[in-house]
Amino acid sequence: MRTRLCIERELNGRSTSQSWKRGVSDPRVGAAGIVVDMIDEMVHGDRLGKRGIASQIASWCETGFVEQLLRTLLNRGFDTYLTADHGNVDAIGIGRPNEGATTEMRGARVRVYRSEALAASVPGDIDAFRLNIAGLPADFLPLFAGGRGAFVQKGEPTVVHGGLSIEELVVPFVKVTRGSIGK
Repeated sequence: MRTRLCIERELNGRSTSQSWKRGVSDPRVGAAGIVVDMIDEMVHGDRLGKRGIASQIASWCETGFVEQLLRTLLNRGFDTYLTADHGNVDAIGIGRPNEGATTEMRGARVRVYRSEALAASVPGDIDAFRLNIAGLPADFLPLFAGGRGAFVQKGEPTVVHGGLSIEELVVPFVKVTRGSIGK
């Protein structure tokens, strides 16, 4: 039996085409990587914090998409795992440095500068810190938001990722078995 890799991007877990189902039903397919980016979209559009996201996830799961996906994979004999690309945290805005085009990367939790002079241009009243990490190129200077801060409008609550908290660095990796999904 020939094995091929089937990779699908399932549009927000709402796709009506169910092309993923056709792909994993093909007997030649021995491995499938399916990306469902619905939760990522919820997090990036969130304004209600983790409780709001949890409520949205619960509501989305009630559509049956997740259960149908997992049951289909298990019924087809696939070893099935769930994971994520990163974690996230609730944060409060500490202000958005007005550095124009001086940053290489402008994230909510970290900004990257290409020179000491540019990195030093961030106002001292912003709660942020430099971290010299061994192995990074000399012109890759990250500036991290302090604590649970984010480089967004001061006082604005947000859900973010990209920092150094344990919640942002550790991601789930869960094996799904027949007994672990709803009856």
